[in-house]
Amino acid sequence: MLKEFSRRVIRCCEDIGVPRSTIDHLLQADKEVLLAVRSVVDSGVQIIDDLLARAPEEGIEKVEVQ
Repeated sequence: MLKEFSRRVIRCCEDIGVPRSTIDHLLQADKEVLLAVRSVVDSGVQIIDDLLARAPEEGIEKVEVQ
């Protein structure tokens, strides 16, 4: 879905005469945004993993659920 959208945007830009170097620059900027989002997601996953790895607090009994 995202790939097809990107292709359409590139075609529209080319149709109106946007230079290829500008299109490439915009694509690189999009990539950087996606990498930033991935970094935020990875950090969130790490926080959750750390919370799950902590030892249970005293006074809390683990109960088996069937």
